[in-house]
Amino acid sequence: KFSYSYFNLWNIYYKKGYSGTAISCYKKAISLNPRLRDAHRNLGIIYEDVRQFDKAIACYSAALSLDDNSAEEYHARLAGVAYKRGRWRLAVLLYRRIMSKNPSAETKNNLAYVYADCSTNLEELNEAQKLVDEALQSEPDNGYFLDTKGWVLYRHGKHAEAEKYLERAHNILTNSEEIHRH
Repeated sequence: KFSYSYFNLWNIYYKKGYSGTAISCYKKAISLNPRLRDAHRNLGIIYEDVRQFDKAIACYSAALSLDDNSAEEYHARLAGVAYKRGRWRLAVLLYRRIMSKNPSAETKNNLAYVYADCSTNLEELNEAQKLVDEALQSEPDNGYFLDTKGWVLYRHGKHAEAEKYLERAHNILTNSEEIHRH
């Protein structure tokens, strides 16, 4: 009858790869304490991992309703789900909302990546270039940022320059399938 016991069990099951059991633990924790924000968030993460996006959205929205102080995190998670569902324009709107309050390097990179991956509009690709350059100013050795830079350059048709950034990203994040595909 102690919600945090189930919450902690989730951590064990999730890290061991038992998503189904982890989902059950979080549902039990939430049934015992519906205001347990982190349980809603973490359940959303599991649902996102298993590509049950509608359920992930519901969980992130519930967490957001319980904690307005972490709105940036939940909007970023919702933007990520929107992107994965092919609703990249919604992802752009959500990332722009985050940037209006806190233009972090990570958010700039994420928005740049969405543009580079989904848009063919030259103006948006130029915006992606500007955003990823700003992100790299604060974290020049961030493998994800370097990957985005390479992907933006590739989309601009600058393949030789893109390859340099993608190679650097791959050397930093050797196990990333996405970077390897790029």
